[in-house]
Amino acid sequence: MPEPINRAATLAGGAALAFLLSACGGGDTGRAEREPDTVAGGAEGAEETAAAEEAVELVDPMELAPDHLCEVLSQDTLDEFVGPGRAGNQEGEGGVPDPDSLENTGQLTMTCITTDVDIDAEAPRSHSLTYSLEISEELQMDDYVLPIEESEADPSLGVGELAAIEFQREGTSAELTVVDGQVLVKVTYDADEVVDDGAGDYVGVAYLDEEEMTRRAVTVAEEILAAVG
Repeated sequence: MPEPINRAATLAGGAALAFLLSACGGGDTGRAEREPDTVAGGAEGAEETAAAEEAVELVDPMELAPDHLCEVLSQDTLDEFVGPGRAGNQEGEGGVPDPDSLENTGQLTMTCITTDVDIDAEAPRSHSLTYSLEISEELQMDDYVLPIEESEADPSLGVGELAAIEFQREGTSAELTVVDGQVLVKVTYDADEVVDDGAGDYVGVAYLDEEEMTRRAVTVAEEILAAVG
């Protein structure tokens, strides 16, 4: 009779031990089953990150820059937006990419300005167009000083990857900023009409609405971007 009791005790002890192992250390099997999934997930994440980095192919700014920024705008655009009697630095070196600047600063910067005043009109009008092109060795949005906050971008402008526009001086000046990869374009377009303020003083007032000012600034930016690369 003692033998069955001992056998029962042994079986009970074995069951208890199995239960304890299951509660305390039995997770090893489950962990071993999960580890391949974790490793695979980590590998996939690394591959996705690498693929995203490879998707951005940086180009030498000298290859992207036009030969002369001040020559990229069409004559029709300059005639309509500024005027046929315009003057500025169109023939100067400000629009020529400088490899020394690239070596020293890591970017190219070109700037042009052209102006015109129509004094023959009943209400004299003046126009000024200043535009710059910056091409960096890195993406513009990777800079520690962002040219445009994403919250400020206006998708309706339909130019570049990110764009924003502001109006200054009671609507007589439009300032457009456009980011497109390594490229940053800034356009400042001024247009006003000189009128008598009623007190014997002549002042410049807006004669174009914001929609038209925006159209002109965006057109300039589009022509500049078309000349890049």
